[in-house]
Amino acid sequence: MIQFLYGPFREHLELRSGKDRLAFDGVRVPVAREEFEPHIRQYLAISDNRDKLLRALARDRLGVITPPDEQGLCHWITRELELGTLVLVRCRRPALGPLGGIEEAEPTEPVIEKHEKEEEKLQEWKLECKHHAAGKRPFFDRGTRIQVVPDMGKTKDTITVHWRDDYRPELPDALTVRTTGRPETRATKGGQSGGYTAYTGEVEYRGALHEMRFPFSPFWRALNETTTYTIEPGPRSIGVEVFNPRQFEIELKFPPLEKFKAGYKYSSSSSAIEGKSLGELSLVKKQTVKREFKASAQSWEPSSRKVSSVEASGSLKTVDSSTQSSVEVNLKAKAEQKSKFVDAIVIKRDRGALKINVLEILGGILKFVESVLKLVDTIKEYAPQVGWYFDLNLQVMQGGLGAEWYWKEWEDHRVFRYIDIKASLDLFALTFEIGIGVSAYSFKAQAFAQFSGSFGAEISGKKYKPDGLPGFSGNADRTFSVAVGARVEAGHVLKLKATMESALEVDFEIGINMPNRSHVFSIDGGIVWTGIQCKAEGSIGAFGIAGTKVWKGTLIPKSERMKFQWPSEEEYKPPFLSRNAIKAILVKVLSNGWDVRVFTTSGKTFVPDEQWSLDRITSKLADRIERDTAFHRTPQMVDALANAIRQDLDALGTRWGRDWIEASRFERYVDDAVDGYSLAKHLKQGASPLQTLTG
Repeated sequence: MIQFLYGPFREHLELRSGKDRLAFDGVRVPVAREEFEPHIRQYLAISDNRDKLLRALARDRLGVITPPDEQGLCHWITRELELGTLVLVRCRRPALGPLGGIEEAEPTEPVIEKHEKEEEKLQEWKLECKHHAAGKRPFFDRGTRIQVVPDMGKTKDTITVHWRDDYRPELPDALTVRTTGRPETRATKGGQSGGYTAYTGEVEYRGALHEMRFPFSPFWRALNETTTYTIEPGPRSIGVEVFNPRQFEIELKFPPLEKFKAGYKYSSSSSAIEGKSLGELSLVKKQTVKREFKASAQSWEPSSRKVSSVEASGSLKTVDSSTQSSVEVNLKAKAEQKSKFVDAIVIKRDRGALKINVLEILGGILKFVESVLKLVDTIKEYAPQVGWYFDLNLQVMQGGLGAEWYWKEWEDHRVFRYIDIKASLDLFALTFEIGIGVSAYSFKAQAFAQFSGSFGAEISGKKYKPDGLPGFSGNADRTFSVAVGARVEAGHVLKLKATMESALEVDFEIGINMPNRSHVFSIDGGIVWTGIQCKAEGSIGAFGIAGTKVWKGTLIPKSERMKFQWPSEEEYKPPFLSRNAIKAILVKVLSNGWDVRVFTTSGKTFVPDEQWSLDRITSKLADRIERDTAFHRTPQMVDALANAIRQDLDALGTRWGRDWIEASRFERYVDDAVDGYSLAKHLKQGASPLQTLTG
């Protein structure tokens, strides 16, 4: 089918089927995708063109059964041109008569007369919002939908429709402004200029302005919610979309976490791994990975924000002596940086700081820290008889992060999400030493694993215009090596030839304004510890006189994936164990084998007088433990504490005959310290890094 039309300059245009053999017989009118609708509207404004198309539609020549209104006709032709099922061709010569059975063009009026007649009448309109009126934007010519964002701190904007229609004898006194669930309002006349009549109406954002449950779903739903209006009966039905005017900023400066210790580490007179003594076995070299996540897509550029961070200085070292062998990270922050958790994050709305629930906002990070601490559960499960220990220094989100996001109007009347984010973070920095008993030997021995490493990210991006990709992302993974070895109780000698394997498998993904996520930024990752697999052959005693033992198997199994996610909708709730549960664990440990005994003595002779009951001893200890709100109160940690208490009381009560301790010394041990032994010391070492911050 060929339908002859007039172009804007009275040239002959043919609207042809893309499948027609004559579809490309002529000069095809180039129309870019974004120019489709304005081009069609332009030649539909000529009445002859519009009438011919409507008559052709009535005869079902274009495949449309029900003739649409003028707006529907424009949308239909635009879609067909975009799909290529219709094409516009400029004729090189007038078409005369039928062509291969194709319908002949209907006679038309002389070009000059018609052209002059069309110039006498116009149907035009243009739109503007308050920002257009302020001279910051051009008019929106022939727009049927406009997006606006009220100024920060405001909820209302104004829309003005400038309308000229020479085909109407009189324009209405006002236009109707409608939105769902609200009474109708009026866009009233505001004078004339250049043949245009101005109609000005008010629109308002009606969404949730006070929703602050960041980072949970209601917050993002409120941010993405719009209020839609319709203005009628103007030159077209005009849609108005009003976006949330709130502007948000976030600053994160995560303070350093305290070290964590549990269990009992054996002293060692000799230890070896693959021919190296413990003194020669230094901590595996610190492994540091840093990844850059910077936007390079269209409409993105590097951020120019400045971020502040909690600066900590320190060194990584290995301590080795006859009484101690441990790995420590010495983080000495400035006094003013010893802040509580509440100071770790600041959220601003419209430039003003908000009161927030930090446990909610950082729930995903706190759950990650707790999952690392839960390695204690696995270690204890696999070493119930011969002892275990766990020395840990875990730091998360060290550095600084700053971000800003809000809806913003672009010059062409579109609204987009403006984002500016910059961060320099060590997502995690971990140093640990883990020991577990090796049951193959006739005396107490411990295999151990040591690790020191960090995984960091540099993030920078600013979305400054609506074109291009809405966001960007990147991912990274790394396997870190773990050093392993063995040690025994002081006074014993162990020559060990061993093959031990252990590693940390780390993966992370950074996402900025990704379409499949509601958050404007996200950090997702995880860590898996492969445990300790061991094949060992050892000789016991000097010169191996006690014989050789062989042991192989899994000392500690592979851990579950310790998930790292921020922001997260999972609220953190610290673990808790009641006083009665604490006391029950103490009773079990202190009554294992010979009961721990405490006596009240008289005079200076230290002669036993009154013996305390086990209930009295454990009640005194349970009361002190319950008062310490920072202690990581899980069953495994309380069990480890109880075993450490047992070791201390046995040492304090050592004498000829059966061991016991004077009541006064026991009370000093519970409340203060005696001979270098202290319950408070164990409580401090076992304090949860999280509860220390939040307490």
